[in-house]
Amino acid sequence: MNSVNIIIIYSKHLDNRTSYINSSVFFIKTLIEKKNFKVNINVINNPEEEEITQNITEYNKRVNYNNEDNEDFNKLISPLNPNQISNIEKQRNALIQVKDKEINLIIEDDLIINKDYIDNIETLFNNIENYLYNSDILITSDYVNNNIDNLELLDYKNHFKILNSKSSYFINKKTADKLYEYLNIFKYDMRVGLSKFIYDNLNNLNIKILNKCIFLEGSKVGIFLSS
Repeated sequence: MNSVNIIIIYSKHLDNRTSYINSSVFFIKTLIEKKNFKVNINVINNPEEEEITQNITEYNKRVNYNNEDNEDFNKLISPLNPNQISNIEKQRNALIQVKDKEINLIIEDDLIINKDYIDNIETLFNNIENYLYNSDILITSDYVNNNIDNLELLDYKNHFKILNSKSSYFINKKTADKLYEYLNIFKYDMRVGLSKFIYDNLNNLNIKILNKCIFLEGSKVGIFLSS
């Protein structure tokens, strides 16, 4: 793997995020290029809310709000608004762009780099091939604190929780294809939907999470309003 694809979920109407995401991507790109990787940047900005609203009848055909056999997730089923559907569809369009035998990082435009976690970010990207070895998904927008000083890769199967954030994750091609199909049915918002996909595939996929914070989601920490 000598290429890294950074795929950005972007909302054109939320231009107050632009300078933040540009700065974050520049920082990540610089770290990656130091390892002599080629960096490809792809921005996904469609469909926007207006397009969803105009075609809501078609999107409603993909809705299924029926309960399943897991009460923890059933409690999180709620009607999705056009912004939430837009976010899911942008994520699906991002998943189409994932390349085989390359490193793929999907991030949202409210991703924030905090100076307190720069050491963690540098450790991750300086050893990115080791951290991604045999991983189908690596979550970088959430973490499980195990009180270990060194940055460690943890098996999500042993630490499962519903994600606090879905703003960044690494994913390989075969898993991206599987997640793309999974998200075709609208039941949960993207954060819960990704969590449910992980839960359903704990025994089928190699899903990892880190023990330290890497990236923050600006919408969760009060820097931005939620889209």
